[in-house]
Amino acid sequence: MKNVKWTTSTDVHEYMCVPSHAFYLAAQNFGLDTYAYETVGKIWYEALLNPEFKKEANQTFAYWATLTTQTAAQLFPQQNGEAHVRKAWEDVGLNP
Repeated sequence: MKNVKWTTSTDVHEYMCVPSHAFYLAAQNFGLDTYAYETVGKIWYEALLNPEFKKEANQTFAYWATLTTQTAAQLFPQQNGEAHVRKAWEDVGLNP
């Protein structure tokens, strides 16, 4: 998955299970005492709003993994957000 690049011919549905599964795993890593939309959902959303994300022309899964990991570190430092998201990406085969 490290070498997958989005192009105009890439079928988004073909690879969507990778970030979806990372999202699921990150939510599990945060634990059952939180709702996913309060933690991982917020991380993914804020990463999408990041101006750096909008500037990057050739986005890869590795880039998205790095961006979400950095966002988790900023938003949830007390809950080990960075570690939870990093572990999730590593579990799907990416090293942010």
